[in-house]
Amino acid sequence: GLNAQTCDAAIAEEEGHCIGTTIAFYYLSVPSSRNHTGKNAYITSVFVEPDCRRRGIGSGMVKQIVAWAQQSGCANIMLTATDMGAPLYRKLGFRQTPGAMLYAPDME
Repeated sequence: GLNAQTCDAAIAEEEGHCIGTTIAFYYLSVPSSRNHTGKNAYITSVFVEPDCRRRGIGSGMVKQIVAWAQQSGCANIMLTATDMGAPLYRKLGFRQTPGAMLYAPDME
């Protein structure tokens, strides 16, 4: 499924050192009226080194992962947010749903 691609990863580097990571896993579910293809992405392992935070690194990685998931045809892009991460994800267009945050920039 999904052209045999099961995940994408974004890594932020500075001076040859990894300072941030995030991963999107791709999976199929039963197609629905909102998701005709059944293609989904689940974002996990969003991490930025503490002394590198508040510089847009996490935001940039998540934006890249969302773009790749959209290019892969994923109708649902989800993640589970920590209290610390939730404000960032809301700014990027994720909305809280039961159990996870869903990428839905058109929802209010």
